[in-house]
Amino acid sequence: MSDETAAAAPPPKSSAAAIVRRWAIFLAVTSFLALLLGEIVGGVWPFVLLTPMTPQWAAAGLVGALLLLALRRKCQPTRATTLAAVAGVIAAIWGGFIAFGLLPWRTLPALPPVAITDPGLLRIKIVAANVHTQNTDHDALLRLIEEESPDIIILPEVDDVWAKYLRTLNDRYVTHTVWPDSLGNFGMAFYCRFRGDVKWSTLGVERVRPGFETPQMDATLQFTDPTGVVRRIRVIGLHPLPPIKHGNTIARDAVLSEAAALAGQHDLPTILAGDFNATRYCRILQTARRAGLADAMAPLRVSWPNTWSWPITGIRIDQILASDDWRLVESHAGRDIGSDHLPMVATLQLARAAK
Repeated sequence: MSDETAAAAPPPKSSAAAIVRRWAIFLAVTSFLALLLGEIVGGVWPFVLLTPMTPQWAAAGLVGALLLLALRRKCQPTRATTLAAVAGVIAAIWGGFIAFGLLPWRTLPALPPVAITDPGLLRIKIVAANVHTQNTDHDALLRLIEEESPDIIILPEVDDVWAKYLRTLNDRYVTHTVWPDSLGNFGMAFYCRFRGDVKWSTLGVERVRPGFETPQMDATLQFTDPTGVVRRIRVIGLHPLPPIKHGNTIARDAVLSEAAALAGQHDLPTILAGDFNATRYCRILQTARRAGLADAMAPLRVSWPNTWSWPITGIRIDQILASDDWRLVESHAGRDIGSDHLPMVATLQLARAAK
Protein backbone atom coordinates (compact mmCIF):
# COMPACT_ATOMS: atom_id res chain seq x y z
CA MET A 1 0.00 0.00 0.00
CA SER A 2 1.42 3.39 -0.99
CA ASP A 3 1.80 6.28 1.44
CA GLU A 4 -0.83 8.20 -0.55
CA THR A 5 -3.37 5.36 -0.22
CA ALA A 6 -2.69 4.99 3.48
CA ALA A 7 -3.21 8.71 4.06
CA ALA A 8 -6.59 8.60 2.28
CA ALA A 9 -7.87 5.58 4.21
CA PRO A 10 -10.69 6.23 6.72
CA PRO A 11 -9.99 5.85 10.44
CA PRO A 12 -10.30 2.31 11.81
CA LYS A 13 -13.88 1.33 12.64
CA SER A 14 -12.77 0.31 16.11
CA SER A 15 -11.64 3.82 17.03
CA ALA A 16 -13.30 5.34 20.10
CA ALA A 17 -14.77 8.20 18.06
CA ALA A 18 -16.35 5.78 15.57
CA ILE A 19 -17.87 3.71 18.37
CA VAL A 20 -19.32 6.80 20.06
CA ARG A 21 -20.67 8.00 16.72
CA ARG A 22 -22.49 4.71 16.14
CA TRP A 23 -24.07 4.89 19.60
CA ALA A 24 -25.03 8.53 19.03
CA ILE A 25 -26.76 7.62 15.76
CA PHE A 26 -28.56 4.78 17.53
CA LEU A 27 -29.79 7.07 20.33
CA ALA A 28 -30.94 9.83 17.99
CA VAL A 29 -32.71 7.59 15.47
CA THR A 30 -34.25 5.23 18.05
CA SER A 31 -35.69 8.09 20.12
CA PHE A 32 -37.13 9.71 17.01
CA LEU A 33 -38.76 6.46 15.87
CA ALA A 34 -40.10 5.71 19.36
CA LEU A 35 -41.79 9.11 19.59
CA LEU A 36 -43.07 8.89 16.02
CA LEU A 37 -44.62 5.48 16.63
CA GLY A 38 -46.05 6.79 19.89
CA GLU A 39 -47.82 9.55 17.99
CA ILE A 40 -49.14 7.29 15.23
CA VAL A 41 -50.02 4.04 17.03
CA GLY A 42 -49.33 4.88 20.68
CA GLY A 43 -52.75 3.61 21.73
CA VAL A 44 -52.18 0.13 20.30
CA TRP A 45 -50.29 -2.70 21.99
CA PRO A 46 -47.29 -3.19 22.01
CA PHE A 47 -46.61 0.45 21.08
CA VAL A 48 -48.35 1.59 24.26
CA LEU A 49 -45.11 0.58 25.98
CA LEU A 50 -43.25 3.42 24.21
CA THR A 51 -45.26 6.40 25.44
CA PRO A 52 -44.66 6.11 29.22
CA MET A 53 -40.99 6.97 28.70
CA THR A 54 -41.57 10.10 26.62
CA PRO A 55 -39.12 12.23 28.70
CA GLN A 56 -36.44 9.55 28.39
CA TRP A 57 -36.83 9.43 24.61
CA ALA A 58 -36.50 13.22 24.47
CA ALA A 59 -33.33 13.09 26.57
CA ALA A 60 -31.87 10.27 24.45
CA GLY A 61 -32.51 12.24 21.28
CA LEU A 62 -30.81 15.30 22.72
CA VAL A 63 -27.77 13.30 23.87
CA GLY A 64 -27.44 11.64 20.47
CA ALA A 65 -27.65 14.95 18.60
CA LEU A 66 -25.12 16.65 20.90
CA LEU A 67 -22.65 13.77 20.56
CA LEU A 68 -22.88 13.88 16.78
CA LEU A 69 -22.29 17.61 16.87
CA ALA A 70 -19.27 17.21 19.15
CA LEU A 71 -17.77 14.52 16.89
CA ARG A 72 -17.87 16.60 13.73
CA ARG A 73 -14.16 17.43 13.95
CA LYS A 74 -13.02 13.86 14.63
CA CYS A 75 -15.38 12.10 12.24
CA GLN A 76 -16.19 13.62 8.88
CA PRO A 77 -19.97 14.28 8.79
CA THR A 78 -21.94 12.19 6.32
CA ARG A 79 -25.49 12.39 5.12
CA ALA A 80 -26.44 9.62 7.55
CA THR A 81 -24.97 11.40 10.58
CA THR A 82 -26.57 14.69 9.56
CA LEU A 83 -30.00 13.07 9.22
CA ALA A 84 -29.52 11.28 12.54
CA ALA A 85 -28.62 14.55 14.26
CA VAL A 86 -31.72 16.22 12.81
CA ALA A 87 -33.84 13.29 14.01
CA GLY A 88 -32.34 13.61 17.50
CA VAL A 89 -33.10 17.34 17.63
CA ILE A 90 -36.70 16.75 16.51
CA ALA A 91 -37.10 14.03 19.14
CA ALA A 92 -35.68 16.28 21.86
CA ILE A 93 -37.97 19.19 20.97
CA TRP A 94 -41.13 17.15 20.39
CA GLY A 95 -40.65 14.89 23.38
CA GLY A 96 -39.68 17.84 25.57
CA PHE A 97 -42.80 19.75 24.59
CA ILE A 98 -44.95 16.76 25.59
CA ALA A 99 -43.02 16.11 28.82
CA PHE A 100 -43.32 19.69 30.03
CA GLY A 101 -46.99 19.99 29.14
CA LEU A 102 -46.50 22.47 26.32
CA LEU A 103 -48.81 20.45 24.07
CA PRO A 104 -52.02 20.45 26.11
CA TRP A 105 -53.77 17.94 23.88
CA ARG A 106 -51.03 15.37 24.56
CA THR A 107 -50.93 15.29 28.34
CA LEU A 108 -53.03 15.87 31.42
CA PRO A 109 -53.26 19.46 32.61
CA ALA A 110 -51.93 20.32 36.04
CA LEU A 111 -54.53 20.87 38.74
CA PRO A 112 -54.71 24.65 39.34
CA PRO A 113 -53.27 25.84 42.65
CA VAL A 114 -55.37 27.36 45.39
CA ALA A 115 -55.81 31.06 44.73
CA ILE A 116 -57.04 31.97 48.19
CA THR A 117 -57.49 30.05 51.42
CA ASP A 118 -61.16 29.84 52.36
CA PRO A 119 -61.91 28.38 55.82
CA GLY A 120 -65.43 27.65 54.63
CA LEU A 121 -64.23 25.12 52.03
CA LEU A 122 -63.23 21.51 52.58
CA ARG A 123 -59.51 20.74 52.58
CA ILE A 124 -58.37 17.12 52.50
CA LYS A 125 -55.09 15.23 52.35
CA ILE A 126 -54.90 12.01 50.37
CA VAL A 127 -52.22 9.31 50.33
CA ALA A 128 -52.14 6.83 47.44
CA ALA A 129 -49.42 4.22 47.90
CA ASN A 130 -48.85 0.94 46.09
CA VAL A 131 -47.51 -1.05 49.04
CA HIS A 132 -46.10 -3.90 46.87
CA THR A 133 -47.46 -7.28 47.89
CA GLN A 134 -44.04 -8.79 48.65
CA ASN A 135 -42.96 -5.80 50.76
CA THR A 136 -42.52 -6.84 54.41
CA ASP A 137 -41.74 -3.40 55.81
CA HIS A 138 -45.29 -2.85 57.06
CA ASP A 139 -44.18 -0.45 59.79
CA ALA A 140 -42.72 1.96 57.23
CA LEU A 141 -46.18 2.52 55.74
CA LEU A 142 -47.75 2.94 59.18
CA ARG A 143 -45.07 5.52 60.08
CA LEU A 144 -45.78 7.39 56.86
CA ILE A 145 -49.50 7.50 57.67
CA GLU A 146 -48.71 8.69 61.18
CA GLU A 147 -46.51 11.49 59.83
CA GLU A 148 -48.79 12.61 57.00
CA SER A 149 -52.08 12.11 58.88
CA PRO A 150 -54.15 11.85 55.68
CA ASP A 151 -57.92 12.04 55.51
CA ILE A 152 -58.10 9.48 52.68
CA ILE A 153 -55.83 6.48 52.04
CA ILE A 154 -55.80 4.26 48.94
CA LEU A 155 -53.45 1.26 49.02
CA PRO A 156 -53.11 -1.04 45.98
CA GLU A 157 -51.46 -4.49 46.19
CA VAL A 158 -52.80 -5.43 49.63
CA ASP A 159 -52.87 -9.15 50.45
CA ASP A 160 -54.01 -11.01 53.57
CA VAL A 161 -50.76 -10.25 55.41
CA TRP A 162 -51.04 -6.54 54.68
CA ALA A 163 -54.71 -6.60 55.69
CA LYS A 164 -53.71 -7.96 59.10
CA TYR A 165 -51.20 -5.17 59.72
CA LEU A 166 -53.60 -2.48 58.48
CA ARG A 167 -56.20 -3.32 61.14
CA THR A 168 -54.46 -0.86 63.45
CA LEU A 169 -55.95 1.90 61.28
CA ASN A 170 -59.55 0.79 61.77
CA ASP A 171 -60.13 2.84 64.92
CA ARG A 172 -58.76 6.03 63.33
CA TYR A 173 -60.77 5.90 60.10
CA VAL A 174 -64.55 5.60 60.34
CA THR A 175 -64.84 4.22 56.79
CA HIS A 176 -62.53 1.36 55.93
CA THR A 177 -62.68 -1.58 53.59
CA VAL A 178 -60.11 -4.08 52.35
CA TRP A 179 -60.23 -6.38 49.34
CA PRO A 180 -57.15 -8.58 49.84
CA ASP A 181 -55.57 -10.54 47.02
CA SER A 182 -53.00 -13.15 48.01
CA LEU A 183 -52.88 -14.85 44.60
CA GLY A 184 -52.07 -11.83 42.46
CA ASN A 185 -51.13 -8.20 43.09
CA PHE A 186 -54.54 -6.58 42.79
CA GLY A 187 -55.93 -6.29 46.28
CA MET A 188 -56.74 -2.83 47.62
CA ALA A 189 -57.46 -1.10 50.92
CA PHE A 190 -59.36 2.14 51.50
CA TYR A 191 -59.49 4.26 54.66
CA CYS A 192 -61.29 7.56 55.18
CA ARG A 193 -62.12 9.88 58.05
CA PHE A 194 -65.52 10.63 56.48
CA ARG A 195 -68.50 8.33 56.54
CA GLY A 196 -69.59 6.93 53.24
CA ASP A 197 -70.76 4.16 50.98
CA VAL A 198 -68.03 2.05 49.34
CA LYS A 199 -68.60 -0.27 46.40
CA TRP A 200 -66.27 -2.63 44.54
CA SER A 201 -66.61 -3.32 40.82
CA THR A 202 -64.62 -4.27 37.73
CA LEU A 203 -65.79 -1.11 35.91
CA GLY A 204 -67.16 -3.13 33.02
CA VAL A 205 -64.01 -5.08 32.08
CA GLU A 206 -66.06 -8.28 31.86
CA ARG A 207 -67.93 -6.79 28.90
CA VAL A 208 -64.82 -6.21 26.80
CA ARG A 209 -62.26 -8.69 28.16
CA PRO A 210 -63.72 -11.50 30.29
CA GLY A 211 -61.18 -13.11 32.59
CA PHE A 212 -59.11 -9.93 33.01
CA GLU A 213 -61.17 -8.32 35.77
CA THR A 214 -59.54 -6.70 38.82
CA PRO A 215 -61.37 -4.98 41.73
CA GLN A 216 -61.69 -1.19 41.64
CA MET A 217 -63.08 0.94 44.49
CA ASP A 218 -65.83 3.57 44.25
CA ALA A 219 -66.79 5.58 47.35
CA THR A 220 -69.37 8.29 47.91
CA LEU A 221 -68.36 10.12 51.08
CA GLN A 222 -70.33 12.43 53.32
CA PHE A 223 -68.87 15.12 55.57
CA THR A 224 -69.81 18.27 57.39
CA ASP A 225 -68.00 21.30 56.00
CA PRO A 226 -66.55 24.07 58.19
CA THR A 227 -69.83 25.99 57.93
CA GLY A 228 -71.81 23.05 59.35
CA VAL A 229 -73.45 22.00 56.07
CA VAL A 230 -73.47 18.30 55.08
CA ARG A 231 -71.73 17.73 51.74
CA ARG A 232 -70.68 14.79 49.55
CA ILE A 233 -67.67 13.92 47.41
CA ARG A 234 -66.68 10.90 45.33
CA VAL A 235 -63.37 8.99 45.43
CA ILE A 236 -62.46 6.23 42.97
CA GLY A 237 -59.47 3.99 43.69
CA LEU A 238 -57.87 2.28 40.70
CA HIS A 239 -55.31 -0.42 39.99
CA PRO A 240 -55.86 -1.88 36.51
CA LEU A 241 -53.65 -4.48 34.88
CA PRO A 242 -50.26 -3.42 33.47
CA PRO A 243 -50.11 -3.27 29.64
CA ILE A 244 -47.60 -6.10 29.29
CA LYS A 245 -49.97 -8.12 27.08
CA HIS A 246 -52.64 -7.26 24.54
CA GLY A 247 -55.44 -8.52 26.80
CA ASN A 248 -54.05 -6.63 29.78
CA THR A 249 -53.97 -3.44 27.75
CA ILE A 250 -57.61 -3.80 26.70
CA ALA A 251 -58.61 -4.40 30.33
CA ARG A 252 -56.53 -1.47 31.62
CA ASP A 253 -57.96 0.90 29.04
CA ALA A 254 -61.51 -0.21 29.86
CA VAL A 255 -60.98 0.56 33.56
CA LEU A 256 -59.43 3.97 32.94
CA SER A 257 -61.99 4.95 30.31
CA GLU A 258 -64.94 3.93 32.48
CA ALA A 259 -63.52 5.69 35.54
CA ALA A 260 -63.02 8.88 33.53
CA ALA A 261 -66.56 8.62 32.16
CA LEU A 262 -67.97 8.22 35.68
CA ALA A 263 -66.05 11.28 36.83
CA GLY A 264 -67.24 13.31 33.87
CA GLN A 265 -70.90 12.36 34.31
CA HIS A 266 -71.06 12.68 38.09
CA ASP A 267 -72.28 15.88 39.72
CA LEU A 268 -70.08 15.43 42.82
CA PRO A 269 -66.50 16.65 43.29
CA THR A 270 -64.46 13.60 42.28
CA ILE A 271 -60.96 12.24 42.86
CA LEU A 272 -59.36 9.31 41.01
CA ALA A 273 -56.26 7.85 42.64
CA GLY A 274 -54.08 4.77 42.67
CA ASP A 275 -51.64 2.87 40.49
CA PHE A 276 -52.97 3.46 36.97
CA ASN A 277 -50.20 1.53 35.16
CA ALA A 278 -50.18 4.51 32.81
CA THR A 279 -48.28 7.78 32.82
CA ARG A 280 -49.65 11.23 32.08
CA TYR A 281 -48.25 10.90 28.53
CA CYS A 282 -50.21 7.74 27.68
CA ARG A 283 -52.97 8.08 25.11
CA ILE A 284 -55.56 6.37 27.31
CA LEU A 285 -55.36 9.16 29.88
CA GLN A 286 -56.66 11.59 27.28
CA THR A 287 -60.06 10.21 28.28
CA ALA A 288 -59.45 11.71 31.73
CA ARG A 289 -58.50 15.06 30.21
CA ARG A 290 -61.67 15.11 28.13
CA ALA A 291 -63.67 14.32 31.28
CA GLY A 292 -62.32 17.49 32.91
CA LEU A 293 -59.82 15.81 35.24
CA ALA A 294 -56.49 17.39 36.10
CA ASP A 295 -53.22 16.07 37.53
CA ALA A 296 -52.56 16.86 41.19
CA MET A 297 -49.04 15.38 40.94
CA ALA A 298 -48.00 17.16 37.73
CA PRO A 299 -44.63 18.46 39.02
CA LEU A 300 -43.56 14.94 40.02
CA ARG A 301 -41.94 12.86 37.27
CA VAL A 302 -41.13 9.57 39.00
CA SER A 303 -42.99 7.12 41.25
CA TRP A 304 -41.84 3.74 39.91
CA PRO A 305 -39.33 2.25 40.23
CA ASN A 306 -37.81 4.05 43.21
CA THR A 307 -34.63 1.95 43.07
CA TRP A 308 -31.15 2.81 41.82
CA SER A 309 -32.44 3.03 38.24
CA TRP A 310 -35.05 5.73 38.72
CA PRO A 311 -33.04 8.70 37.39
CA ILE A 312 -32.87 6.97 34.00
CA THR A 313 -35.81 4.59 33.71
CA GLY A 314 -38.19 5.84 36.40
CA ILE A 315 -41.72 6.76 35.37
CA ARG A 316 -44.82 7.90 37.24
CA ILE A 317 -47.66 5.42 36.91
CA ASP A 318 -49.20 6.40 40.27
CA GLN A 319 -51.75 9.17 39.88
CA ILE A 320 -54.04 11.49 41.81
CA LEU A 321 -56.50 13.15 39.44
CA ALA A 322 -59.26 15.57 40.42
CA SER A 323 -62.29 17.17 38.82
CA ASP A 324 -62.45 20.93 38.29
CA ASP A 325 -64.20 21.27 41.67
CA TRP A 326 -60.76 20.98 43.33
CA ARG A 327 -57.66 23.13 43.68
CA LEU A 328 -54.18 22.00 44.67
CA VAL A 329 -52.74 23.12 47.98
CA GLU A 330 -49.60 20.96 47.87
CA SER A 331 -48.37 17.62 46.56
CA HIS A 332 -45.22 15.55 46.95
CA ALA A 333 -43.82 12.03 46.90
CA GLY A 334 -43.78 10.35 50.27
CA ARG A 335 -40.63 8.74 51.58
CA ASP A 336 -39.60 5.20 50.72
CA ILE A 337 -41.82 2.58 52.40
CA GLY A 338 -39.94 -0.46 51.11
CA SER A 339 -42.17 -0.77 48.05
CA ASP A 340 -41.08 -0.50 44.43
CA HIS A 341 -43.39 2.54 44.26
CA LEU A 342 -43.13 5.87 46.01
CA PRO A 343 -46.28 7.05 47.83
CA MET A 344 -48.24 9.98 46.36
CA VAL A 345 -49.37 12.67 48.82
CA ALA A 346 -51.64 15.57 47.86
CA THR A 347 -53.63 18.17 49.76
CA LEU A 348 -56.67 19.47 47.88
CA GLN A 349 -59.22 22.17 48.61
CA LEU A 350 -62.66 22.52 47.09
CA ALA A 351 -62.85 25.42 44.68
CA ARG A 352 -66.45 26.01 45.76
CA ALA A 353 -68.97 24.54 48.14
CA ALA A 354 -69.77 20.92 47.33
CA LYS A 355 -73.36 19.83 46.85
